Amino acid sequence: GPTGATGPAGAAGSDATAGLVPLATASASDSSELLFDGVFTDTYDVYEIHFVDITPASDAKALYIYPRTGAPADETGTQLEYHRNDLMNGTYTSSGANNNSSLLCPNIGNNTDENASGYIKIYPRGTSYTSWFGNFYRRNNSGYRYRNAVAGVLQTASVIDGVRFAMQSGNLASGKIHVYGYNIPT
Repeated sequence: GPTGATGPAGAAGSDATAGLVPLATASASDSSELLFDGVFTDTYDVYEIHFVDITPASDAKALYIYPRTGAPADETGTQLEYHRNDLMNGTYTSSGANNNSSLLCPNIGNNTDENASGYIKIYPRGTSYTSWFGNFYRRNNSGYRYRNAVAGVLQTASVIDGVRFAMQSGNLASGKIHVYGYNIPT
C-alpha cells in the first residue's frame, strides 16, 4: 500500500463521495516529501489528488510532482513536461521539461494566509505516456492571489504506481494531500 500515507477507515469505497473512492491521505509537518507508493493500480481509470493548504517551510517555493514506478523509485531519465497558466490580471504562461520532476505550483508563500490548495487528475495507465491536469489556487509571498492551471506528461510507456510530492527546496511545513480513485462510466 501507500508509504507515508493512511488509507480510509472501513471497507474500500465506503467513504466515496460522488464516485470518488478515498485511497490515501498524508499530512505534512515539516516533511521533506509526501510519498504515495503503490496507490495506482488497475482498479481505477483515473486518480484525483487534492492538495489542502500546502505551505512550504521556506518562503516563495514551488511544489513538484515526481512519478514513481514499482521499484519503488522516482521515474528518471525520461522526459517530463509541464505547462502552466497563472491567471490573475491577464495570463502568464510558462512551460518546461525535466528528467525526473514536473512543476505543479510555483512561488507558494509561507506567511499567514499564504499557501496553495487545488487538485490534479492523473491518468497513470496510458499506453505510451502518463498525463495529468489540474488547478491550484495560491497566495504568494507578496500577498497576491493566483489561480494556476497546470498540465503535465511523462513521456514513457513505463507504468507508474505512485507519486512523490516535494518543494523545490526545503520542507513542506504543513498541509494535507488526499488521493482518490474512480472509474469512468462506460
